[in-house]
Amino acid sequence: MCKDAFKFLCFMFILCGFHYKAWQITDAKKLRSHLLDGYVKDIFPIQNETDSLNLHIYFHLFSIDSFNEVEGRIIVTAALQIIWKDPSLSWDPDLYGGKDRLYISSDQIWTPLLYLLYTPGEMKSVGEDIEYVVLIFHDGTVSYSPGGVMNTKCDTDVSRFPFDVQRCSLNFVTWGIASDILILLNHFNSAGTEYYVDNPDWKLINTETYANDGGDYWMLREKE
Repeated sequence: MCKDAFKFLCFMFILCGFHYKAWQITDAKKLRSHLLDGYVKDIFPIQNETDSLNLHIYFHLFSIDSFNEVEGRIIVTAALQIIWKDPSLSWDPDLYGGKDRLYISSDQIWTPLLYLLYTPGEMKSVGEDIEYVVLIFHDGTVSYSPGGVMNTKCDTDVSRFPFDVQRCSLNFVTWGIASDILILLNHFNSAGTEYYVDNPDWKLINTETYANDGGDYWMLREKE
């Protein structure tokens, strides 16, 4: 009598369940009230008088809209991603349904004022009169990205026309705060160009960003 032989192949599945508490709209409202209750946006966001505030800045170039060699002016569309820490804007996510970040309007908190030098007409800070959305993380890190159309001077060299190569600098500064208290730092060594749209008349060859101690203020310069 023959017996059929059977071979069994066993698979073992280990199922792991992860349980987490999802935040709800009530948690977001509660968190917003907690952060802004008693918050004064006119107060410089440092814990102690001897502290300094680092602004990490990333320059994003979207387009070169106009370049006038005769007048020596360039117009670009760009934005500055600015990151810093505000000690008054931190919280424990476990107290708010696990929510570890919050989006709010920029007019609700302190934001830095950066000015582009050599602009025609009235000098305004980048993004002035416009409300942007800021992203706040639970450790107090704030990400703010003002931008727009920027018009500044650009010294030109037409000695090799029509094969000239021009270098333009965008100089951003802060006013009224000592350079050892408010420090500008370039987040990367080149501009962000992932969304850059080519100009039909000019080719973007290279970009470089750096922070420079100018004595009375710190300067962030973007080179083309």
